[in-house]
Amino acid sequence: MLLRTLWSRLGAQLPAEWKPVCVCTSACLSQSVQPHKHCINLRSDLLITPDFYWDRENLEKLYDKTCQFLSINRRVNVVNEKLEHCSQLTDLMRSHLSEKHSLRLEWMIIILIAIEVMFELAKMIF
Repeated sequence: MLLRTLWSRLGAQLPAEWKPVCVCTSACLSQSVQPHKHCINLRSDLLITPDFYWDRENLEKLYDKTCQFLSINRRVNVVNEKLEHCSQLTDLMRSHLSEKHSLRLEWMIIILIAIEVMFELAKMIF
């Protein structure tokens, strides 16, 4: 949606091959992949024992057993891996589109140079 909005403000339409990538990129950006990852790791206290349990040994043991039973560390790692894969996929698609666009521009420049050379040759001959 963000890219479509920017393109519409410029008065242009998205190229057809960009639409699926823009949808995926917008979805990833709207979900804010990296901030969610940091939220899970840093602010959720899922990876460390909260201060509340330090003074209460029996509750701390219960908390640790509950975390082990629910496999919290493994689940957080799985979520982080999935978020990392989404981020890498988005970067890959962005670089692919950038390379494709660059190649198209290079060919346009080559064709324009060839046309200019033909005009110069025609000027010399006639």
